[in-house]
Amino acid sequence: MTTTNEAVSVLDTLDLPIIDGRVAWDSVTPDQLHDVIRGAAKELDTREEDVPTNGVLQRSLKFEETVRALSPLQHRFAGLLQDAFNDPKLRETVDLSEGKTPFRDANDLIAKTHGLRAYEASGRTKIAAAMTPARASDPERDENIVVGQTKLPLLGALQAKGTLHPTKLSSALNMLEQLDKEAESAGKDQNFRERLRTVIEKDLASKIEHTTPEEFGRYVGRRKKDVLASIDPPDKNFTPRQTEAMHNVWCEGPVRGNPDAYKWSIIVDAEGNEVLSTVESLANNPRAKDEDDDFDSRTRGQRSMHAIRDALKFALANLENSNLRGSSGAHSQVVVLADYPTLMQHLHTELAELLPDITAVKREQLLAYLAEAELANTSAESAVDDEGEGAEIVFPPPKTTNLNEVLNDENLDRLQPRISQGIYTPYIPPDTILRMMCNVSVSPVTLTGQRQVLSIGRKQRQFTEAIRRAILARDRGCAVPGCHWPAAWCELHHITYWSNNGETSTENGLMMCSHHHKALHANMLQIERVNGEVRFKLHPLIDPAQEPRQNYFWQN
Repeated sequence: MTTTNEAVSVLDTLDLPIIDGRVAWDSVTPDQLHDVIRGAAKELDTREEDVPTNGVLQRSLKFEETVRALSPLQHRFAGLLQDAFNDPKLRETVDLSEGKTPFRDANDLIAKTHGLRAYEASGRTKIAAAMTPARASDPERDENIVVGQTKLPLLGALQAKGTLHPTKLSSALNMLEQLDKEAESAGKDQNFRERLRTVIEKDLASKIEHTTPEEFGRYVGRRKKDVLASIDPPDKNFTPRQTEAMHNVWCEGPVRGNPDAYKWSIIVDAEGNEVLSTVESLANNPRAKDEDDDFDSRTRGQRSMHAIRDALKFALANLENSNLRGSSGAHSQVVVLADYPTLMQHLHTELAELLPDITAVKREQLLAYLAEAELANTSAESAVDDEGEGAEIVFPPPKTTNLNEVLNDENLDRLQPRISQGIYTPYIPPDTILRMMCNVSVSPVTLTGQRQVLSIGRKQRQFTEAIRRAILARDRGCAVPGCHWPAAWCELHHITYWSNNGETSTENGLMMCSHHHKALHANMLQIERVNGEVRFKLHPLIDPAQEPRQNYFWQN
């Protein structure tokens, strides 16, 4: 811990305007004010002992109160930044052009430039719109709210005090927004909805100050449930809009921590219920069993789940007959990823169970014969490059779970258990992957080029299905740092443009979402290769240092 005298020197170095021996605060610039705040924080840090002393709780509470007092200004800045982004005429105030920008929307601008998670940025702009005075510069301002007035005046007054945790404000706002949508879908007029909002806001404002975030969250949940029940028609004769608003599907995650048991909840319409019931009935038809099915010990629910899963897999294999298409007209694919040792270990185990009477040596010989036969069927063309010469295959360093190996070569990228997963599912049992490879909706992808010709040079511009699948398996999503869009929503981009003699290959191909693809062509992004790997230089507003960066969201 530094001494107080040393800390005071930090404040003394600030070049503040002085009049009659006092700071002329009216003449202090915003940058100088920020320096004062940071200097005061350093001063408080130097004054605090390294061990608890009398009054430490009170000092901590005072500091928390001081930090929270800045939250109203955070929300105001969020509103101003949103105005600047949404109005092309104001874009220059945030150093952006009126056309394409490196940001999807105002929330993306705030999240990327301020180092926030997406939901934090969205929460700030929502609070700014509902709990701060309406601004004339807001192109999306509610026409029913006069400039200077607040949509939620009671909660807005509490927000302006800077004493509430932002999560409580977000909980209240989310409840009010959902109930307003439910009331609208129920056919309630504007007058009813405004009265409902006023009553609920008053109730929430009376509870929000004197509850913990967890307690207030539970209270909001109970209140919301009660109000929703009162909005529902007594005779249960729901309007079409009310019914449509109920339809939903979401994944609740692994059951009891089991990585191979996921719980999904789904609310379907009448047509969907008929389809699901038909599949469920087919799966459990007692008259459809063969004599060999007597050993089937699955429950009714298990058979239903398997039938629905297989029906969806069949649908993915026949997407040309549906309107569920991926970007650029390419069909979505189920992609599973597994490393060679994982599959070999499973094959050894499975072979030992199937042939218990054969020695381990003979089982190894059998696997070697099978591998040799498979290689004999491999097209010779796949091992030849565009110039007719033998293509060199470069393998990455082997993965390991031995921490000592990682410490020896200081390469943390090698520390990884064996891979057996999908794009969205962190673990899929190896036997399941092997079974899926035999299914019409799943195809194996070999990134080394031994199984497919993964470059067609300048023969055609469009990526072939084999190359597209290989790039999808490699990138798994948009390759731009900070982007979380999955590969199914992305497009393929030639790193070296086709117009600049770029070839069509996995090496020259990249997954990019449509926003970042357009941003790249608008010179809002730059691609570089560092040690053979693709890196991006982001817009200076996101990364002033302009260091080549990689997206680690999909590559961990």
